[in-house]
Amino acid sequence: MKMTKNEIVSLLKLLEDPDNKVFEAVKEKIKQDSEFFKIYLENYHSLSNNLLAIQRSEEILDEIFLQKFFEDLKNFLTDENSHLSQGAFLFETYFNRDLDKNQIEAYFDEVLRAVWIEINDNLTAFEKINILKEVIFNKQKFKKTPLLSNQLEMFNVATCLSHKKLTPVTAAMLYSMLCEQLKIPFYPLNFPSLSIIGFYNKEFEMLPNPDIHKGIMFCIFPYMDAQPIGIPNVKKMLKDLGPDYDVDRLSTMPYKEYLLEYFKMRIDFLRKNKIDNFATKNSSRVIKFYEQNYNVGNY
Repeated sequence: MKMTKNEIVSLLKLLEDPDNKVFEAVKEKIKQDSEFFKIYLENYHSLSNNLLAIQRSEEILDEIFLQKFFEDLKNFLTDENSHLSQGAFLFETYFNRDLDKNQIEAYFDEVLRAVWIEINDNLTAFEKINILKEVIFNKQKFKKTPLLSNQLEMFNVATCLSHKKLTPVTAAMLYSMLCEQLKIPFYPLNFPSLSIIGFYNKEFEMLPNPDIHKGIMFCIFPYMDAQPIGIPNVKKMLKDLGPDYDVDRLSTMPYKEYLLEYFKMRIDFLRKNKIDNFATKNSSRVIKFYEQNYNVGNY
């Protein structure tokens, strides 16, 4: 039986009680039917003048959000047919729970359809990637964001799609999401900046050729001109980034592993900018949950 309005108000007023045992009891009661209580709790949070109650209502709202977020994340991780874009958009709601995820999906679908119309099976993979570049930059009018501005948007896929602004990492993410759904064999690489994708052919994985590395025949930097970068040049870039970096570690990444590394980099970026918020405070829980529900590295 649902509670009456007066009973709900009385329950929420108990959040002002300084006794932690009372608070824990109220929290458990609300979490048992979180969807029912959520709207009342949000209204109470916005209208209350009691600082303790505001803090506690915010804590419960965070838990309600995480409960649903982890449920959706588990569905994404355990579904073999889920797409990288689904996980990327889910994580966008983690960083901004007021985000209209349906609208972001619609922006992506518009780009996906625009590329799909231009592609046919007779084209080579590189011809397809050139079409992708043409559609994104010339037809869809995506612009490159100067690297020293809008730093907090560096990893924001939602801003990338809604404002048509690309950074090196969001460009690689957008290309990866499109290539996956269009079955173009370019994949994210475990390159330190996560800004490069590689053309991979399984048939050449064991081929003893210095110009091919673990099936990766060449790479592109989507943020720039997406021209092919040979493996020897990629290895030189890695050595320039860090003389101790083992270039043999370079490989393609499963999309779900790539998404986790993307998330970790975004959290590290926030921390380096001294941002302490819901996203950073709960990131260790998210990473642990992700690793428990997806066997990272087993592919």
